[in-house]
Amino acid sequence: MASTAHNATRSSPRQQGPQGEGVEAYSDPQSAQDWRNEELQDMQMKLESAMERLNRESTLADQLRAALSNKEGEAEQLQQTVKMLQAENSRLNSSSTDDDDGSVKKLRNRIEEQEAKITALQSALEEAHAAKEVSVSSGQQQEEYQGLREELGRLQESVERYQAELQRREVENKELQGELADAKRADDEQRSELSSRVESAEKMVSELREELQRAHEDEAATVGKYEARIEELERANSPKRGDVSSMASSYEVVDLDPNTMEHPGDTQLEEAARMAEEDNVSRVFASWDMGRFRRL
Repeated sequence: MASTAHNATRSSPRQQGPQGEGVEAYSDPQSAQDWRNEELQDMQMKLESAMERLNRESTLADQLRAALSNKEGEAEQLQQTVKMLQAENSRLNSSSTDDDDGSVKKLRNRIEEQEAKITALQSALEEAHAAKEVSVSSGQQQEEYQGLREELGRLQESVERYQAELQRREVENKELQGELADAKRADDEQRSELSSRVESAEKMVSELREELQRAHEDEAATVGKYEARIEELERANSPKRGDVSSMASSYEVVDLDPNTMEHPGDTQLEEAARMAEEDNVSRVFASWDMGRFRRL
């Protein structure tokens, strides 16, 4: 039908208007109407294709928004994990060996007290020896001397028990200090790893935001281009006043490709626009996948 309309356009005679000027007109009004319908259908197909591309751009923008939301969630979880580790480290630093150190100090004090008592008993024994030399026959001094010896033996046994307990507590304290040092090293390593993961996540979020911003800009540019094209098509398709001859004369005679029934220049422009759009989409997805690979 487009071929018939095109042939009619090329072969239609030039008629003289009221003032003698040349007017391009169809000899058959139906041919003019068919040609106009064909043009409208072609424009409608181009408009639908543009809307499909616009929908694809919108879908891509939604996917980027979802990916950005997921990465922000992961970054928040990493930050919470870091805070938990910091709190656990603070607890380990503050808890600890205070009780054990207190027990050790108590044992040391008790040992010192017992040693003081031993010293006092030894002094008493020395005094008793001196008194015995003065009066060996005194039975009361003999009984006191024996009691002091028994008390000294009991005190020495207590000191030995306390020293053994002190050694055991010191060994436990060293083991706890070693475990605490290991926990600190593990915490530092985990904190460093989490810090690097947080930095990586923040970098990925920043890259996704940049990609989303570029997608928004591309989408806005595409929408503006398509809106301008739609307005142009609407202006071109608006019915004009006058008879069929004046309406037909408003269209420009163009050569169409007999195979595709399209203007060759428009086909090349559309193909170039399509290739540019596909390159843009591929670049966005490649950048997003590379960001995911770096995170893994």
